[in-house]
Amino acid sequence: GAMLDFLPPVAYPHVPATSFATKFVHVSTNKIRTGVNQVLFMPDGRRLLTCSQNGEFTLWNGMSFNFETILQAHNCAIRTAAWSHNENWLLSGDDAGIIKYWQTNLNNLKAVNAHSEPVRGVAFAPTDLKFCSCSDDTTVKVWDFARAQLVSLLSGHG
Repeated sequence: GAMLDFLPPVAYPHVPATSFATKFVHVSTNKIRTGVNQVLFMPDGRRLLTCSQNGEFTLWNGMSFNFETILQAHNCAIRTAAWSHNENWLLSGDDAGIIKYWQTNLNNLKAVNAHSEPVRGVAFAPTDLKFCSCSDDTTVKVWDFARAQLVSLLSGHG
């Protein structure tokens, strides 16, 4: 009886949950439950990096979904992160307006007091020579990556 009434997912367009391949869905938690603001694959493609509300980077194994490392990366919530196109550098931005430079081994090399409000986004230029950041302070800033110096300020967003 019941199996005869079971239709394929396409028959239920208003119920997206029927289209999940549950074999590939997994929930994992680390030691402390906290909000996750950003998730990125590591350049090796085998691990995931989460950026959390409590300022931690958590490195996860992408196959078993166990956490490998927890690192206190910032003193407040990490809002954004992005890999350079050459995958040698990671930038992260936090609620205090600070942008940090990281190597692929998560070694912190530099911290820049970039904005007066939370950093909401960072993005590398295609050449990786510059990056931009945006913030709740209503500005977009273009930076020289190597010197960590402001190149241009775009204001008037609000």
